Amino acid sequence: DIDFYISDFAAVKKKVIPPDEFVCFDSKVLYQRFFYVIKGTIVFDDSVHKKLSFSAGDIIYLPSNVVYESYWEKGEDGEFLSLNFKVYDSEHNNINFSKDLCLCSKDYDGKLYKLFLEMYELWKQSSRGYKFECLARLHTLFNIVAQYSEKQYLKKKNRTIRKAVMYLEDNYLTDVTVEDLVSLSNIHECQFRRSFKKLKGMSPIKYRNMLRLNKALEILKSGEYSVIETAMIVGFDDPAYFSRIFKDQFGNSPSYYIPSERNTT
Repeated sequence: DIDFYISDFAAVKKKVIPPDEFVCFDSKVLYQRFFYVIKGTIVFDDSVHKKLSFSAGDIIYLPSNVVYESYWEKGEDGEFLSLNFKVYDSEHNNINFSKDLCLCSKDYDGKLYKLFLEMYELWKQSSRGYKFECLARLHTLFNIVAQYSEKQYLKKKNRTIRKAVMYLEDNYLTDVTVEDLVSLSNIHECQFRRSFKKLKGMSPIKYRNMLRLNKALEILKSGEYSVIETAMIVGFDDPAYFSRIFKDQFGNSPSYYIPSERNTT
């Protein structure tokens, strides 16, 4: 996870009558895009994966620096809705979520189309506060896409433990145990531990602690909680142990990241 902000949001909704070809050259389009296929079938040729075909309900991610040709297949008119935006990190460097054009999600029940359409209508009407409304919904879409990507990654890497990994990532602040995770995987504990370490590079408990410490860092930076309060919030009953493993992970003690403490040192 990194800090980022979004700028230059715009939305486009169009109908297309094939044949309608488009060539995107490097740097011609400066925006990243989520491209929702409403109707028809569109084919992208990005010279890397060659021809990629997408149909209604597919959501395609187009990075800002991608080069491609696209066209709509004959036989049915096309329609799409595109959300265009720029994403930067804290040092104003452009961030792309992927270097390649790719399918980032599928809309099986129409809920994502509703979200896309809400952003398009808000942007088109430009009523008071519309930018905040659009960005709030765009963040929601980012989260949905990230979850979809994680599910696809886990499916490819290790089907047997993906449910347990996702459960841990959703419940790491609770007293979830290895036994709880093993029961979700329906495999022996030794096999689960080996598979988990192969996937995440560490044991389940160490991974849980890493997630907790990342959350602790976020809490400390808010300046609203002490080290002891933070330790309790993220599930560590022993503040000394919390401080020790926190420093191992981040290189500094927890108090270093509290704004009021840092300003006095």
